[in-house]
Amino acid sequence: WTNRSSSGSVWARKRDASAGAFSIDSSEQSPHGIAVDANYVYWTSTNASQGYVKRAPKTGAGPTLIIAQVPNSSQHPLPLAIDPNYAYFAAGGSGSPSIYQVAK
Repeated sequence: WTNRSSSGSVWARKRDASAGAFSIDSSEQSPHGIAVDANYVYWTSTNASQGYVKRAPKTGAGPTLIIAQVPNSSQHPLPLAIDPNYAYFAAGGSGSPSIYQVAK
């Protein structure tokens, strides 16, 4: 799950609840959409000037950028969906909303 705020974070917990919740990334600014596959947690986030998509192993190891900036810098990514090969996200803000696809 995400805690959406200017000092936001991304959290996880094992399905069987055998362990407590743990932080995937505690340094996010306004995380939004979140999705999970067999190996990674993916999320969208924004800061004051751009939106981006990140992923991190479900174990909580360091996050990496999938896309460093939404192609239209006036848009911020919100919802997120994944399939075996791609992450899809909607971006809104000024201008027309768009849907983007990026390799995972």
